[in-house]
Amino acid sequence: GHLAIRDSDKHLILRESAMCADEDEAAFQDITKHRFFNTNNLWIRLDKLKEIVDKFGGFIPLPMILNSKTVDPKDDKSQKVVQLETAMGAAIECFDGASAVIVPRTRFAPVKKCNDLLLLRSDAYVITEDFRPVLNPACGGAAPVVALDSKKYKMVGQLEEATKDGVPSLVDCKRLTIKGVVRMGRSTRFVGDVSITNKSDEAKFISGKIENATLDVSEEVGLGALKPTVVATAPIAGQKPGTSGLRKKTKEFMSENYLNNFVQAVLDAVVAGGTNLSEGTLVVGGDGRYYNDKAIQTIIKMGVANGVKRFWIGENGLLSPPAVSAMIRERGPVWQKAFGAFILTASHNPGGPEEDFGIKYNTQNGGPAPEYLMEATYANTTSIKNYKICSDFPE
Repeated sequence: GHLAIRDSDKHLILRESAMCADEDEAAFQDITKHRFFNTNNLWIRLDKLKEIVDKFGGFIPLPMILNSKTVDPKDDKSQKVVQLETAMGAAIECFDGASAVIVPRTRFAPVKKCNDLLLLRSDAYVITEDFRPVLNPACGGAAPVVALDSKKYKMVGQLEEATKDGVPSLVDCKRLTIKGVVRMGRSTRFVGDVSITNKSDEAKFISGKIENATLDVSEEVGLGALKPTVVATAPIAGQKPGTSGLRKKTKEFMSENYLNNFVQAVLDAVVAGGTNLSEGTLVVGGDGRYYNDKAIQTIIKMGVANGVKRFWIGENGLLSPPAVSAMIRERGPVWQKAFGAFILTASHNPGGPEEDFGIKYNTQNGGPAPEYLMEATYANTTSIKNYKICSDFPE
């Protein structure tokens, strides 16, 4: 939102985009008319704040904002709703004599949308010795203009998916426009004015140097067998792992989505804990009991869909828990070192179609998943809505 002066009392006010009438949108976005934007930093005298709270019976009369949303912010087709909200920055209109401190763009790098986040994460910005993000001098004083598809990159997770292989270079870019779903990486370098369109539903990978070009990649070869599929599912009761992982009857693991749900829940918990699945190695193996081979194939296909690039698989799928721990602890280059492992075992319990099966996750120190990770995994199993898998990945 931007700051404006209200004619009636000359108070500063905050105007958010959701407060703007459709017919006023062009004027609202005119930065030659509205030059100052709110940065969500408030400095308030507590005695004046108390006066306002007391005057209005215990609250601050912030203007109500009617914001059109959907129940699922990631799905524009989900149920439409009106969200009632207030903006704390709007409190500026409640104080007589309030003023604004002008902070130049050289002092901060605002992130409002994924456009800004991609720019900030790229080499168009550098971090100073006192830990401030500043525009890279190589940009010549002007930040690249980034315009990502607002529907395809509305959520941070969608941008994360597009940059799993690394953030592209933007330091020599003047303007980048992307419409549709694409994937980029460290090898991607945008130079000058670049526009990319993908009208297909399948993400297309953009690599190498792209200079002053307008590309339509709709008909280009896609990910093929590496194309992830998002499969709808629902929580399955009883998937709380113990110190030995999750153990159930084999037939229960073989039931629809049972193993898939648990594996996705673990991977989501691992990512939430700060692990980048695209770096390092995932170890997979088991004690050779019934369903071991099928389960390993499922884990590999789901791992690929979630960004894992490297696997260590025991010969014929066989790996004992001590062997797995030793492999994880084996030190090597970052790209090679294991970040964790799925071990398929039910220890001394009998195996077979009518007997037991088990799965547990060991972390990067070689030991079993700590309690916080098991709790996060269980929480994920109780709220899971879908899982990702590369169904066509060769076995």
